[in-house]
Amino acid sequence: MLELYYASESLCSQKVKLVLAEKNLEWKHHPLNLLTFENLQPDYIRLNPKGVVPTLIHKSQIITDSAIIIQYLDEQFPPQLTPAEPASVEQMHDWIDLQNQFPMLEVMYGNFRGIEGAILRRSVQIKARMLPHLMQSHPELREQYAKS
Repeated sequence: MLELYYASESLCSQKVKLVLAEKNLEWKHHPLNLLTFENLQPDYIRLNPKGVVPTLIHKSQIITDSAIIIQYLDEQFPPQLTPAEPASVEQMHDWIDLQNQFPMLEVMYGNFRGIEGAILRRSVQIKARMLPHLMQSHPELREQYAKS
C-alpha cells in the first residue's frame, strides 16, 4: 500500500497527488498541517529529515523528493505517463525544467499581504522559536532540525 504524507497547499504535494490520481492508485492519506508545524514533529522528521512534504512510503522504501516520487510512481505502476517518443520526452523535460525554475517561494512570500502576510510572518517567527525547543527535547534529531 502506498502512503503519502502531504500538505494540501504544497505545490510539490499537489504534483504527486495528481500522478496518483492519473494512475488511479489507492493510497493511504497522511495530511500534515504546515501552519501548526506537524512536519516538524519527531515522527515525521525521522521519516523525512528535511521536514518537507511530500513523503512517499512504499514497500518500506521512503522517498522524499517530489520529482523522484513522480518518476518512481511512473516506473512502478502502469500505464506510463512518460511518452515513448524521444522528442516528446525532451518536450516533457523542457516543461518540467521550466516549472522547476519558477521562483515559487519568492512569488508566494512576496505576494502575501494583509492578514495572510501577517499569518505567514507569524508562522516563520513561531518556527524560529520552536526549533531550539525541539532540538533540546530530541537531541538525536538536532542535525535534522538544524536543516529544516
